Amino acid sequence: MAENRALPDINGPGAQAWQIPLYVMPPEARQATVSAWLIHGAFHPCWDHWLMSIVHLRDLPGTTPARKQSPETQYEFIIASLANEGGHDPLHPETMEILSPLDLCYQFGGMNNSDGTNDAHVRNMLTDFVRLVCEGKASPDTDYRTFWQQQVKESVFWQQQVAKSVGLIGVCYEDIPAWPGDAVPLASLHE
Repeated sequence: MAENRALPDINGPGAQAWQIPLYVMPPEARQATVSAWLIHGAFHPCWDHWLMSIVHLRDLPGTTPARKQSPETQYEFIIASLANEGGHDPLHPETMEILSPLDLCYQFGGMNNSDGTNDAHVRNMLTDFVRLVCEGKASPDTDYRTFWQQQVKESVFWQQQVAKSVGLIGVCYEDIPAWPGDAVPLASLHE
């Protein structure tokens, strides 16, 4: 664990997590990043730090368009293992060395708006995913790739259902009820 690092924003029995402030990111990363977190936990025998982030795939002035898997794609959820030798300071993300291949790179759409008004929902969704890791209910490692894809799909589905039922667009994630079934109800993490 890095020396002189601030106390974690989320601390649980499974891991610790620090939200990476957007203002400390390089400008090219800051433009598209919706939210990013540094995770520290014992999920792999060779490394113990991960980057979890979501970026939007909207066109940005002066940049090439994002490579979308389909025209409906709006966001990309990324989980990346970090090298032990690299930096692990949330205030200095430029020192983080991302290992290849990524643990997860999952594009998704289905949000009600494509103008960025769903960024708050997606930011809260990622925070809840980080809570799952910190509580020891999920791992950022590659073995959980299918789990994370399902969590995203169910989160988007329930956001759509609430928006349809109340006639709202851009409903805040906090207002979405927990879903039935085998998925981990993210709302229960707020209790």
